[in-house]
Amino acid sequence: PFTRGQQVLWRAPGGWPVVFREGTLLALAVFVKGALAVLAVGWLVFTTPFMQLLRALRSLRLPRVIVATLSFLFRYLDLLADQSARVRRARLARSPRLSGRAGWRAAGGSVGRLLQRALDRAERVYLAMLSRGYDGEIRVLARMQLRPTDRLVLVVGVTVLTGVVLGGWWLGGRA
Repeated sequence: PFTRGQQVLWRAPGGWPVVFREGTLLALAVFVKGALAVLAVGWLVFTTPFMQLLRALRSLRLPRVIVATLSFLFRYLDLLADQSARVRRARLARSPRLSGRAGWRAAGGSVGRLLQRALDRAERVYLAMLSRGYDGEIRVLARMQLRPTDRLVLVVGVTVLTGVVLGGWWLGGRA
């Protein structure tokens, strides 16, 4: 909104900042494009099985360490949440009415125990994976194939994006 333009929408009492119409339209266009990108990524993530997403990321040449990290994160978040609930339940069973400084101290101890258990589990899992031949690459048995519905979604998506770009150009905007 503060980019120079022709039409002033608002000016502060001291003369600065000045909000221009063109800057506001540009900011709105950037916001809408960002929101659409986030929605598209969310739609992709929530409608595609996670292992297919990982294979697609790997086929797009994303480094394998990042793909492996995402895979482990996805698999172990549920375990971490379960372990966290157990630690909390144990703390509440031992001292249900702690508050103030003692409550914070007990919570800190619980977090420390949770992290220690998570690190111990991670080390055990990693050693087990190494003993089974893990070398950093996640191997899958099924190969990805482009189905007719995938082609249709691709054509529709490219058509919509082309329409948006041409519509913006036709309307004379730089958005």
